[in-house]
Amino acid sequence: MVSVKYIISMKKFLPFLCVFMYFMSPYRLGGHEMPEIIGLFALFLAFLSKYKCFLPKSYVFYLVYIWLIPLFSSCICGIPGKYLLSAIPVALILSTCYIGFLMPNLNKKLVLKYYRWLVYIAVAFFVIQEFSHIIIGYRPVFFLPFLEMYYEDSNSSSMAAIEVNSDRSASFFLEPSHFVQYIIPYYCISLSRYLKTKKNILEVLALTLVIIWLRAGVGYVALLAIGSFYFLRSGVMKMYQKIIIVVFVFAGYILLTTVYANNEYVSAILDRTSEFSMTVEESGSQSGFLRIWRGYFIYASMNFASQLFGVGPGCLDYVCNAVIIPGTRYEGTYMNGIQLLLVTGGIVGLILFFNYLFRFARKLDVTGKCILIAMICIFLMEHMYNTPKMFLYLLLASCFTIKKQRCKFKKKKIK
Repeated sequence: MVSVKYIISMKKFLPFLCVFMYFMSPYRLGGHEMPEIIGLFALFLAFLSKYKCFLPKSYVFYLVYIWLIPLFSSCICGIPGKYLLSAIPVALILSTCYIGFLMPNLNKKLVLKYYRWLVYIAVAFFVIQEFSHIIIGYRPVFFLPFLEMYYEDSNSSSMAAIEVNSDRSASFFLEPSHFVQYIIPYYCISLSRYLKTKKNILEVLALTLVIIWLRAGVGYVALLAIGSFYFLRSGVMKMYQKIIIVVFVFAGYILLTTVYANNEYVSAILDRTSEFSMTVEESGSQSGFLRIWRGYFIYASMNFASQLFGVGPGCLDYVCNAVIIPGTRYEGTYMNGIQLLLVTGGIVGLILFFNYLFRFARKLDVTGKCILIAMICIFLMEHMYNTPKMFLYLLLASCFTIKKQRCKFKKKKIK
């Protein structure tokens, strides 16, 4: 029998583990990614607490398809690969367990409370790093020495040396883009709260400054997507407010690209736009091309059946190695979320996944929808599909469901 005290303690501890998962993304343990280990531990505790599983029908349709059809399609088409990986898709199984067992049963108030604390801690350390670097020329870095680092052939000391000499701070994370992806959902929450209550404008401005200061391309695109969402959504802003915003944004862009174009921070921000180029140079920077465009070239090279139904994770190595893009120095399987969905699940898998997101979004208020918009935006630039990071966004979005209003009928007095 599970004691009452145990159940109460788990209700408080599990929400923390779920928002802490991605916080541990810089580390591995025994060769396995630390967020996955924490996720498995959270699932184990959920099973002990006898949490019930709930999966929406739209997700079940997507799950059955993505698990079976790409595997059968690859076998029929004779595409070489490790079919066992497609038959036992670990990432898909873990994501399904997170969504089915953890997301419906967690205390949402505690999820938001713990997440807010972790965001504050991460942002505070980032500010300390930046001011320390500006004032004394030294950037403090904190990595746990008793854990393996995420990148192979590296340790906490070597990564600390790289971060100290870097031109950008990343808080407790390995890269500024990882840090900005962790705090983007809270930015959505803070901005939505301000638009509803007209309070805490300083928090919104501070977070906006941090995201801009990070100089991460994914942060700029997320800001643009979030701003566009609230700008286009009816009922949030009045017409005169929209006109004022358009004028200020246009004037700010002209000012930055002309008067302040030579400023160190402004030029660094403008240089990030090169990441969106569809061309790649052998001696130049390639991270933007690899994250944003390379996967579409791989998908375009697949046969029609594979484009329609996907090849599954087991054949991912084969289809990636079959495409050689001149000038590219990377030949691995890294793709952003949309590309990975297209290659492994085909256009049908992409449609079914977005059908699940659409039906999920219908139950959310404006804050939850904003978090989903940010997630989809990041899908276009980063590897996020079936990861603890995707679960974090879905979990936080689920904290903002539409509250059903009860109809109250007044009883007429009988004379």
